[in-house]
Amino acid sequence: TDKASLYLLSSLAQRSPLTLIDAKGKELPIILQNAISNLQSTTNPNNITEALQSVQIIIETLLYISIASDKPSSSSPTTASSPTTTATPLSNQTNPKERLVQLIQIQTMTENNPKKLSISTTSNAASFGIACLDPLLKFILSIVTKTATTLSNNPKNHEILQSIMQTLSQCASTCPSLLAGNLDVFTNVCRTFLFIASSSSSSLSSSSSSMYNDETEIMMKLSALEALVTLCMVPDVSNVLLENEMIRNLCLLGEDGSGKGGVVGVCANFIVKGVDEDVDEWAMEDVALQDDTQWENDDIAIFAESILDSFLKNGGGGSLSLSFVLSVVESFLASNNWQELRAGLAILESCLTSSPFAFVPHVSVALEAALNFTSHPCVRVQYQAIQLLAALCQADNITVESRGCGISSRPILDLRKQHGKRILQSIAQLMSSKCCKVLSHACLAIVSYCRGGNGKENAGVAIDKSLVLPYLGDILNAITCGPLSLDIASAAVVFIRAFGSIACLADVAENEFASYYGTIMPGLLECASFGLDRDQSGLISASGSTNHDIVALRGAAIEAATIVGQSIEESDSLFRPDAQNIMQMILPLLQNHAVNQSAPTLVPIDQILAASARIARVIGAAYAPFLPSVLPHLLKVANEKVDISITDGDADATGMENEYDEDTGTESITLALPGMGVKKFVLNTTQIQEKSNAARAIYEHANAMGSSFGPYANECFEAFLPLLDFKYSAEVRATAAQALGPIFDSSCEFSLSPDAKDRHSNLPAEVYPRILLSLAKQLKLEDEDDIETLSEFSEAMSNICYSAYTHKNEADGSHVASLTGSEVDQFVSELLKVIGSCLNRRTENIAASIRNALNEDQKADIEEILVVEAELLSGLVDSLGYNMKILKGDFVPVFDKYILHAFGPLLTATGTSDSRARFAAVCLFDDCIEHCGSIAAAKYAPHLIKGISQGLNDATNGGDIDLKEAAVYGVSQIARHAPKEALASVIVPLIQQLIVIAKEGEVKQKDDIEFLRLVENSTSALATLVLFQSSPYPNLNGVNKSDVINIFVSNLPLSEDEDEAKFCHKGFVELIESGEIDITSKTDLIMNIIGQIAAAVSDNEEIATRETCMRMAMILGEIQQQIDPATLESVYSSLSPEAQSGINTLMGTS
Repeated sequence: TDKASLYLLSSLAQRSPLTLIDAKGKELPIILQNAISNLQSTTNPNNITEALQSVQIIIETLLYISIASDKPSSSSPTTASSPTTTATPLSNQTNPKERLVQLIQIQTMTENNPKKLSISTTSNAASFGIACLDPLLKFILSIVTKTATTLSNNPKNHEILQSIMQTLSQCASTCPSLLAGNLDVFTNVCRTFLFIASSSSSSLSSSSSSMYNDETEIMMKLSALEALVTLCMVPDVSNVLLENEMIRNLCLLGEDGSGKGGVVGVCANFIVKGVDEDVDEWAMEDVALQDDTQWENDDIAIFAESILDSFLKNGGGGSLSLSFVLSVVESFLASNNWQELRAGLAILESCLTSSPFAFVPHVSVALEAALNFTSHPCVRVQYQAIQLLAALCQADNITVESRGCGISSRPILDLRKQHGKRILQSIAQLMSSKCCKVLSHACLAIVSYCRGGNGKENAGVAIDKSLVLPYLGDILNAITCGPLSLDIASAAVVFIRAFGSIACLADVAENEFASYYGTIMPGLLECASFGLDRDQSGLISASGSTNHDIVALRGAAIEAATIVGQSIEESDSLFRPDAQNIMQMILPLLQNHAVNQSAPTLVPIDQILAASARIARVIGAAYAPFLPSVLPHLLKVANEKVDISITDGDADATGMENEYDEDTGTESITLALPGMGVKKFVLNTTQIQEKSNAARAIYEHANAMGSSFGPYANECFEAFLPLLDFKYSAEVRATAAQALGPIFDSSCEFSLSPDAKDRHSNLPAEVYPRILLSLAKQLKLEDEDDIETLSEFSEAMSNICYSAYTHKNEADGSHVASLTGSEVDQFVSELLKVIGSCLNRRTENIAASIRNALNEDQKADIEEILVVEAELLSGLVDSLGYNMKILKGDFVPVFDKYILHAFGPLLTATGTSDSRARFAAVCLFDDCIEHCGSIAAAKYAPHLIKGISQGLNDATNGGDIDLKEAAVYGVSQIARHAPKEALASVIVPLIQQLIVIAKEGEVKQKDDIEFLRLVENSTSALATLVLFQSSPYPNLNGVNKSDVINIFVSNLPLSEDEDEAKFCHKGFVELIESGEIDITSKTDLIMNIIGQIAAAVSDNEEIATRETCMRMAMILGEIQQQIDPATLESVYSSLSPEAQSGINTLMGTS
């Protein structure tokens, strides 16, 4: 039990834990218990430092053996819940360097996200916690309480205690069962952490005045809280806080219940007193380009804010805790002390971001506080008020169409709709501030106002322009007279922030920004070339202006200029000359970079390439002459091998956070690898980011240029296909997948053009199987918890399959790309594994969402995950559907082998409670009935009818409108493609249900119908069943055909589904031609519908075929012959301008 022996034990546990467990597994707890007992009996005020060091070693040993003892063996089968990686098995690695990389990946995976972990009360780690950790914590408390003076006399003691807290935090993020596998142990853990964090200065320091001067002691206290909140991030622990009032109050209010010793009270104290008191120095400090909030003298307050935010989000928040937190805020905001005011605003932001639902009743108070304090005389309070305003904008709701996958569960705030004027006025007033930090932050707040929403900094969609246009002129004037009036050389970062705000305003205003173009664009272009000279040969150099901020300034100016230009696409004639000038600047810069990569950067290459992509989007095919100069740079980055080095590392650096070297653009981590010692792994993360940026730029270029990009598609495929399994970055894999979508689409378009050579014509068919199989295999290997990456892969795959489906040869109607029988078999097999995992996760989350213990914010978080998972599922299922539509009858063997068994049981509620799974199943069966031939329709219709019956019934469809729509669509397909008797057993109630839905079109205008697609598809299904020449039930007893016709024509024209619209508009013509709809008595109705259909077709809506339009023209001719001119003129004049225009077009008149 001496320290040397403990060091040896710890080293063995770190480097070869499994071997140690195999050899001494049963004896380890006894060995450690003896060591702890020896410490308890031998420790005295004279050897506290040595005792604490021994505690640290024992805890590290517990950490390593707990991780190893609970980790599945390599021979264990992988289950749906087992963590997956993208790494290749070690046995397949032949390169020693690759083996090292693999080991490092495995090692780093032990540092898990606590949210992905669970507590096992029967695990070895839980047993170690009971046997060893519990007495160890009691020993730590005894040292802190009984030897406080001796403890504080040696600063080394605080450092060791901080290290102990950090190791316990690592335990929480890797093996939480060690700390919380037993309720008594967990309670003791909480008490220990809170006691250390809240100990008064008399307990841990020799004088009260040193409390906020001894940063080591303070960081030790905060490290204790960090360990506690890290543990609270584990879902099972978070649930304990929600369910166990005693432990929740202990953490929230502290041991004495006063609140001062709880997480909130301690954090609030440090948020107030952990900031630099010198306001003037803070205000005079240069604005930081990377993160304005990271003022180094505020480290303590920032650390405390992050801890509080995590605590409120993970079990300590919600309505159960907010009342106490807000009472603290109320006292701070009533103070005259600027530190307390700043702290109050900061804590309000934490409440807002961590508990958005529970905080809804308090949002108006937070908004008023933010607006009021923007005019406070202290710039630090102003700054924090701006920060809160920006956070409120990010929390505000923005409606986003999610491909029919559900509605976001974010709370509806409508802050910008109700208070947009006041928010923007407050921000505009701050544009006259003398403090550059306030100016810069005000500009960032405008960015948040324009782009923030749904809980994100960038919601991915602009807000409605009506929230900006009334105030646009005033805001631009404030920016111009404020930030942009400064000296550019000394306030470059402020200019950068101002450019960002202008770009976002333009993005929202769109074409309405054109009136400000002449005022804004010249300044942006001038700043883009600030400090640059061009020689006679066209090469560009810098006249002494190559510092980082000025380089970033030029990049921001080019970025803003191209965003402004892109925003006014309808007035693109304004931007085209400037776009040409920008390209004439970009090309020499790219040439400079290609010739001499070590030369000083004049403009960031990633912003140059992104700007080029925006210009391509604006000028489209006219960009083609520039592409040969831009594309090689993008492909070079994509093809470049990533710099990696693995060397012997420093043992003292193991377990520390990754280090980033700004000069070299590299990131490093030092780890102890079993059997190999300590190794330092260095990765060039700048290269990785450049690969992602190159993929995004290629995406934009291909998407903008369409067929004109086609000649370059092959070299792009060769560059980006290998990146789909790029092992070092999920972002690179995802952006590469996304880029392949428009590249493939441009290849398909170009293959059908007269300019295509044989190699271009055959390219889509050659690469299509490679792309799909690569995507499907990689999807299976991606981290199941990385839903964003999975969704981007899924979306890319769906887009590629759609391109293959929609591009056909005119001569024979064949698709430019398709899979063979064996390829589609492999593709579907791989994809169903991914779909199965997705459905399993959804089932778990649905079950979790109905747990009573969850607070409103936790339930909302789960609902958000379900929405994203639904989008993922939609893309995967669409990929199956498009290939089914391409192969038609050739897909039936695969459908029978895989789809029937995987999705057949999901058609009804007895098979799954997940309505999105049922929706997916019904869609796939719909597609099979429609596209795979009459034999398949007859075979699978009985299966689909079960799903249709429950999908149409609101009592069994889970309120899922998409499922109901898919069920209605299935009725139409069965009626058209399956035998008549398929629907015989359900036809009467089926028609009654369709009539109820479709009748809404009789009593409402289309704009007033909430679920218009459902109503229109029900109309189509109803007409398909009983009205048309091909209808299987034209004379069904109990159905008044005249009533059905009235419902049918009341809903015309159809527009939501173009295929259904074409079918029904053809049927409408048939009904007129057959006399079912009388020309003479229904003249106004017929002319109105025909006019609207023709107008839509003229507007490029494909809702009627050319043949149908010709027949409608003949009907109009018939009307002219049968109806007297006066009546006809009266009917025509009563039509809408749109219908009149359609009739004129159809009849060939102007």
